[in-house]
Amino acid sequence: MEIFSKKYLYFAITLILTIGIYIIYRAATLSLVHDESLTYNTVKLNEASPWINDANNHWLNTSLITFCAKIMGEKEWVLRLPNILSYFCYTFFGVLILNRLKNSILKYTSFLSLVLNPFLLDFFSLARGYGLAIGFMVASIFFLLKLSDDSRQKNALIGFGLFSILSVLSNATLLIFYLSAMFIWALLQFRTQGIRFFYNPIVIATSVVHLYVLKKVLDFVFFLKSINGLYAGGNTGFISDVIGSNLTTLFYEEKSFFLKWVAPISLFIVLLFGILAIYQIFNWINNQKMKQSEILFLLLAMSVLIPIVQFHVLKVLFPTERGAVFYYPLFIFALFGTLDLLEKKWIHYWLTLPLSSFILYNFSVTANVTHCYTWGYERHTKEFLTYVKILQAAKQLPDKVTLGVHWKYQPAIEHYYRHQWHLDGVLPVIRGAIGEKTADIYYIEAGELPLVTKLDTSIVVFRQFADNKSLILTRNF
Repeated sequence: MEIFSKKYLYFAITLILTIGIYIIYRAATLSLVHDESLTYNTVKLNEASPWINDANNHWLNTSLITFCAKIMGEKEWVLRLPNILSYFCYTFFGVLILNRLKNSILKYTSFLSLVLNPFLLDFFSLARGYGLAIGFMVASIFFLLKLSDDSRQKNALIGFGLFSILSVLSNATLLIFYLSAMFIWALLQFRTQGIRFFYNPIVIATSVVHLYVLKKVLDFVFFLKSINGLYAGGNTGFISDVIGSNLTTLFYEEKSFFLKWVAPISLFIVLLFGILAIYQIFNWINNQKMKQSEILFLLLAMSVLIPIVQFHVLKVLFPTERGAVFYYPLFIFALFGTLDLLEKKWIHYWLTLPLSSFILYNFSVTANVTHCYTWGYERHTKEFLTYVKILQAAKQLPDKVTLGVHWKYQPAIEHYYRHQWHLDGVLPVIRGAIGEKTADIYYIEAGELPLVTKLDTSIVVFRQFADNKSLILTRNF
């Protein structure tokens, strides 16, 4: 049974519920974005969808969306409901993990840092597999720590196995975490049971299940590699691609003051974790039983090593941005777990006070209910379609209107809103290049304006959006 101080419990509940309201509101109001719309297309067409065998298809996420849609309809918030619930899984098990820290200052700062990442929070408001996977990942880490207390706990073994499998089924990128967690689980079992580990029927049964799941995921990954489907990622290196992109997305806004400090902060993080790694190695050598902090640090270390090996051996790109966001909680757990071992409290204050101040400031200036980081260009998609309805009602557009839209906007409009909003007067929207054919109304990026005016001189700017550099164009009525 986990024991909480009243102050920490009230703090955690207040933060969880406050940010929960923020997430739910965003899930209910944000426009469905490009990749969500491709997932929705898979939900509607199933095997007939061109995206069924694409990296965009996050298996468990697609299945849960299908289930929710059949029961509750196809509103945006319903499609996003699995990820909304995953936020509560993430924070519930996150607070249980961090409650194991002895130092109260570290408890508060670590949970604040874990929750108030604006980029990570995006994915709990979207119908993608990233938020789902990270929620399950944190739950599996909690049960892994329970196994470190007693490796024979059946409930902890079931919880760890179930949630780790669910995480990798939600997003195949978490294969990195899955392999790391399996290694640590096997190490825990071997250190406590010795040679008996290989003859334990529960361990054997568990291993068979995990090997079956691993084979299925690897088959899918190698299939994607064979068709050049693993196109997202970086080839610069772990520091730049994973650490750098986690910092860039944490700062969130394009004009953030902190962006120019990404490189030096990345190097500082590498130096800091290098020092902490040395400290952990000495701890590990001197202890028969693996401590919580050692498990959390080893989990991060393995998750760093695996993508480096797969990049050099299999030529698989390093995860970046949304593909690398699962590293953020791993960094938080490893950092604060190790700091908790240090007896000199001045180190706690030196690191945690500036960090908590930055986290609060950064979230206060980046929190929004209009857009998400990755698909910020979708922030006015619903507004554009509202204008189409108004202009049609005013007879300023024909009864059957042709839309000319940038390819990024096409999936949300064609796969979702044209049907959900019953836009019977809107003809099917083809995913093509702007400037090839004329249309009755356009929704384009600002740089495409010359292509349209060259093709159709009667076109004028109806509305201009400075925040995502997009334009609505109509004929000169």
